[in-house]
Amino acid sequence: MGTYTTDPQRQDLRDLLHQGIAAAKSGQRERARALLTALVEEDERVALAWLWLSGVVDSLEEQEICLENVLALEPDNAAARKGLAWVQQQRETQAQTGAEPVVSPPSPTPSTYGIEEGTLSPATPEATPRRPPVTPPQGEFGHEYLCPYCAGQTEPDDRKCQTCGNQLWIRLRHRQSPSTLLWILVALQLFSTLQFSLFPMMVLMYVSTRVGMVSPMALLNVYLGLPSGLPPSAASAALAIVPRAAFFLSALPLALSAAVLIGLYVRWKPVYYLLLLDAGWGLISAIGTMVLVRGISFGVTGVVLAILRLLLVFQLEDDFRWDRRRLTLRLDPGLKTGADYAAQGNTYARQKMWAMSAIHYRQAAGLQPQRLDLHLALSVAYARIKRYDRSAQSLEEARQIEPNDPRIEEMHTLLQELQRSDQSGAP
Repeated sequence: MGTYTTDPQRQDLRDLLHQGIAAAKSGQRERARALLTALVEEDERVALAWLWLSGVVDSLEEQEICLENVLALEPDNAAARKGLAWVQQQRETQAQTGAEPVVSPPSPTPSTYGIEEGTLSPATPEATPRRPPVTPPQGEFGHEYLCPYCAGQTEPDDRKCQTCGNQLWIRLRHRQSPSTLLWILVALQLFSTLQFSLFPMMVLMYVSTRVGMVSPMALLNVYLGLPSGLPPSAASAALAIVPRAAFFLSALPLALSAAVLIGLYVRWKPVYYLLLLDAGWGLISAIGTMVLVRGISFGVTGVVLAILRLLLVFQLEDDFRWDRRRLTLRLDPGLKTGADYAAQGNTYARQKMWAMSAIHYRQAAGLQPQRLDLHLALSVAYARIKRYDRSAQSLEEARQIEPNDPRIEEMHTLLQELQRSDQSGAP
């Protein structure tokens, strides 16, 4: 088995593995789970990480997946076979007695595994480990349908949280980022808008020449009814040459084109319907032209182009579509580093989604345990959802990092005030 020592990325994975194993040995299950999960998300071929992870996950299902992943990578691994047999025995016992399963498999050790702790052994490319299901912190919050704001009890179909009154369903764009096709359309619409701006400019230039080469911008103020600095006689002459209504009529295509441009940029749904209507009318016009002109070659080309245009508009539908989603209390997928989880925790804290911020801060603190600010932020989030024991625990972890930091005492005082207020029933 090979050992990776020179690749910086592999060195980072070795560090995660060392820290995860050390945390598991010392009984820090949550931290060990966070570290080892981060490792297998980065490289799912490290069998040793899956083996140690099987000892710190929360359910028999997750343990089984972890151990099966070890065997998928190393079929002869004795420790994984022993652990899998234990899991199956627990399930049989549960089926016979109906008792709750004991989630405490035999802890893997380097000696039973047969290699050094710090060795990362790549598996064969054919091995395809399965990932444990992404679950919320079950031992802490219960289930994913708790309110992401206050961690209050909710049902999957609830529209609002009965505890805090916040909405539990949100509208999200089907496509978070505009498609390339939409950006092309925005660019074309911008070009068209610039072209339409020539019409009112030509009118202003024409009137400027007729009344004695005054500033076109001064004339624009005249037509808009704003102070212009022009003599009243010049302003009256300009309005006599081209009345205000005629000027606004020349600027109408510019205004409409600019409105469509803004609608495309902000992805306003009525603009999509307008594009669809315009493309449909173009197809009808092309068919009518082919019938009236009876030019088969010219007519067929126009119809084909109109059909293509209509199909392109259909491709834009996802850019304007909205979906509705139920908010759940679970970690966001795709996050890997402690900084990623911390940034997401900050985002949820700004949105007052304190339960969501708590689980993300907790994950971040597990990956970066020496960051004082993460433990303080986690303490605040727990306090906001009235998990005062957890808040005090996070505050104590912060005190171990930097005992004399004044923010710790400030948070301690605030925590005591919140507890007294909650006990007295004050808002």
